[in-house]
Amino acid sequence: MIPTIWLIDDDVLTSFFLKVIIKQLRIEAETKVILSGWEALNHLSIIKNSNRYPDIIILDINMPMVNGFDFLKLFEQNHWNECKGCKVVVLSNSVEDLQKAKSLSFQSVVGFIQKPLNQEKFKSGILPFLKK
Repeated sequence: MIPTIWLIDDDVLTSFFLKVIIKQLRIEAETKVILSGWEALNHLSIIKNSNRYPDIIILDINMPMVNGFDFLKLFEQNHWNECKGCKVVVLSNSVEDLQKAKSLSFQSVVGFIQKPLNQEKFKSGILPFLKK
């Protein structure tokens, strides 16, 4: 089965790089780019109970309106029971240990990657979770 990757990030450049990396690494995956936490929560509500949840979510923390932490809180409250196999990797510009620790305190979060996303960071921080 082809894995599904959601990138939730308001930065279109990051989305572009993710698609390039996936193509360069010849990874067969369905990739969905979602530009806000709010839009992602709406998508999750639409697919609820359909077993079409993403395999992995790459989530930016710094977004307007519904930031990554708000998304994680609502995701775990409303969707985590149906989507336990879904893994979240947080993507952030921050170098603060506090932000990393807060991210990793969520049950669904399996990793933290500092931007910019590149091929090596994808291989070490995301690819292992696509193969499980």
